[in-house]
Amino acid sequence: MILSRGFFHFDAYFPHGRDWVTRFPVDAIAIKSEKLLADNQELRLMKEELVPGRCSELDFWRRYYYAFMLLCEKEAQQKHQPRPQRD
Repeated sequence: MILSRGFFHFDAYFPHGRDWVTRFPVDAIAIKSEKLLADNQELRLMKEELVPGRCSELDFWRRYYYAFMLLCEKEAQQKHQPRPQRD
């Protein structure tokens, strides 16, 4: 998943509540996060650019996985929308 840098540069609006972000178990997925960095050069470069100057490592991963959740929800909603009928 590729995120825009803008998602990490501001105090993002969290429609599920800021509690979701602060309670997200980042430590529980640390191995997956390391694999993501190893497999994705763009993400690794973005992290190097932003951490620690613009956000903490913990906040970086919270925002990353939050954005991932939002994209998954959007994709699920699109799958369940009726497709327009063709004549």
